[in-house]
Amino acid sequence: MNWATRIRRLAVGEEGGAEDVREELLRLCADFFERARRLTHDAAQAPNDLAERALLQLAEDHAGLGNRMREMLAGRHITVPPSDESSLPSVGPNHWARVVENLQAQRTARSQLLELAARVNETDLALATALESLAAGVEAHLARLRSLIARADPHAIN
Repeated sequence: MNWATRIRRLAVGEEGGAEDVREELLRLCADFFERARRLTHDAAQAPNDLAERALLQLAEDHAGLGNRMREMLAGRHITVPPSDESSLPSVGPNHWARVVENLQAQRTARSQLLELAARVNETDLALATALESLAAGVEAHLARLRSLIARADPHAIN
């Protein structure tokens, strides 16, 4: 939402923002579990035990962030539908490409969480704080993925 839309909503008093935020929260929560499944899937294809353990730990931690978000939503009387376990996202052709895909997905998630936190900061400080906390967890995962990439190819990190 840009500044003009926010001013118009404030001036006109439109009530549509809450439903938009609810849908975005549900999508973000589902994305946590999808990324955790993807990390688990990628761990099974890792070239060595170190990479496999690192990816499995990331998957477990990421599912934990998803559970934190699910609990936060349940406290707001928002029911998260069960995730679709059958569909796995596309994977890269090799380990390095899959880790880079995961890195990009984590960056996108962090950006979306921080953007939503900024949007709801004025109207719901508790939600904004919770979203920032989740974004900090994703930031820690980003550091671990960058480390994994650096171990796989020291010249690949940017």
